[in-house]
Amino acid sequence: MVVVQGVLEVGRDDVDRLRPIIAEQMAASRAFSGCEHYAIGVDLFGANLLRVSERWRDRAAQAAHLVGDHMARFNIGVKRARIVRALIEVHDGDGVGKLFEHPRPFFPVRPHPSKALWLVSEINIENHDDAAMMHKTEEARAAPGNVYYAIARDLFDERRATVIERWRDRASFISFSGIQGSETNYADADASIAQRVARSDVARVISI
Repeated sequence: MVVVQGVLEVGRDDVDRLRPIIAEQMAASRAFSGCEHYAIGVDLFGANLLRVSERWRDRAAQAAHLVGDHMARFNIGVKRARIVRALIEVHDGDGVGKLFEHPRPFFPVRPHPSKALWLVSEINIENHDDAAMMHKTEEARAAPGNVYYAIARDLFDERRATVIERWRDRASFISFSGIQGSETNYADADASIAQRVARSDVARVISI
């Protein structure tokens, strides 16, 4: 299993220009063999800040995707935009690698132990206001053990958003979620994820 998470900040007028390119990329990637999740959305805190989240069956599927014709077209299209900063990372359960970074360095590299918990949640936001979601984001980013937390609004369905999280370990996630029980029990983390599905109308939760 391979998870990809990243951020891409582009020029103020570039998001609308990139919409058709992103739409083609998302459709092609989701239809690609081995793809279990693929989304590019707009961050709640910045209209020109794009969040990327992916999950692939294995390294072979992700590698094939990277050399696909759809990826070549996407890269050409993105090069027409002004990239202010970018960092795309990949995690396969054994470690973390960088797929793309601009400029170098974007920010100091933070350690990601192999026991880290990476989560992607697709949520319905029809009944959620931006202020509440932004407060939740700030709260999560300040929590002990959080490495990455972002909510990205779907570019093509205003009712949907993707919550992208990375925690130092499951214990950190359990502590933040407020679930009762042992902080080292993996089953507790799974139970907490299940609770989130019930509370947030999550269409799909992905973790490793």
